[in-house]
Parts: sequence; structure tokens; C-alpha cells
Amino acid sequence: MLDAQITVLRHQEPTAFLSEVSCGPLQQSVRHLIRAYTNFFEGRTALPTFKKRHGPQSATDTHTAFSYQDGALRLAKVDAPLQIRWSRPLPDGADPSSVTVSRDQTGRYFVVVLVEEDLDPLPKKETHIGLDLGLTTMVVTSDGQTFANPRYAARDNLSLSSNRRIYSINTRGKDLLIRRIASRAIQMPPPMIPIRSMSPVGPPSNNLAVRTKAT
Repeated sequence: MLDAQITVLRHQEPTAFLSEVSCGPLQQSVRHLIRAYTNFFEGRTALPTFKKRHGPQSATDTHTAFSYQDGALRLAKVDAPLQIRWSRPLPDGADPSSVTVSRDQTGRYFVVVLVEEDLDPLPKKETHIGLDLGLTTMVVTSDGQTFANPRYAARDNLSLSSNRRIYSINTRGKDLLIRRIASRAIQMPPPMIPIRSMSPVGPPSNNLAVRTKAT
């Protein structure tokens, strides 16, 4: 019922802007809305609310609304392929099933590509290792290895307070800069730990989500 209303709205003058984009993300938004209300009425989540205009935004395209070939990702009704800085390459012969383009509060765009991949299970280890998490030292293993705390938050908090003092006057673009530094301080990367040297705790998943940044 709601999917049929999308076609009607795309031909009405007040909502003609909906025809500027592919119908794929619009249909996915309707499916997400139906799922949100289903979860609410079944008691799993709270009542869905409207998104804020300046909050995080996202749009999902299925395989009929995008194309991926030779490392180039094209969305429907977009003339040129997206300029993406890949965080990791897609598996050879990957056939993405969906693509989600999101934007955070600082205006940065990200692309999440969902593909299916057959993963070989990690070899089982007869020995086990224990991890001790701390503040001065991020990780200490039971065999004596130590991993220092990179202290990303302390570095970014220092940069944040310094820029707040510099841009304390009404300077154009200061709010965006402050939000970007604050978001970087929150999204700290995980410590670099050789996970493959440890014993696996469960079977690997065959669903691989690659999160990349669109430049």
C-alpha cells in the first residue's frame, strides 16, 4: 500500500522532488518504517520518531538501484561513479546485495557495501591466551606481550579545546570543525591486536560489510 503511494507522490507537484532520486531508496525507507512499527507493536523497541534534519542520514539501495564493476560504484540517477576511498577491497568476484550511503552530523559521507563471502575457519589452537585491559597499557597478554594505549581521545580532546579557544568568536565554519574533531574523539579506532594468533570463539560469518569513506 505504501509502495504504491510513492508513485503517486512522485507525480504530485508538492512532492515532485521525490522523482529526482531512484525509487529504490524510497522503497527501502518504507520497508524500514514498516519494520520499525512492527518491532514497536511487538514490544521490542520504542515508538519510531522522525529524523532530525541536521542529524545522521542514510539511504539504502538494493542491487537493482546500483552497479558495481571494476571497483567503480554507480548509483541510479547519478551520472558519475562515486569517488570512494576504500577502507578495504571487496573480495574477488563479489556481488554486492545492497549499498547504504550515510552522512554523519559533520557532513562526512560513508558507504557500506554488503556482500556474501565464503570464509575459511581459523585453525584451532591448543593453547589459550588471556587479555588484561587497562588504561596506562591498553592490553597485556598472559604470555607477556604489551600493547600501549594510543590515547586518541586525549589527543583529540586537546585539539578540541585548542580550536574552541581559537574559534571562540563567531567565525564561519567553526561549528563544523568542532563537530568533526568531537566525532573523531568519540570514534576511536580499536587497538591493533593480532587476533589471528588467538583461538576463535565461534564460526565465522559469511556476511561481510565493508565501510568506506566517500570523498
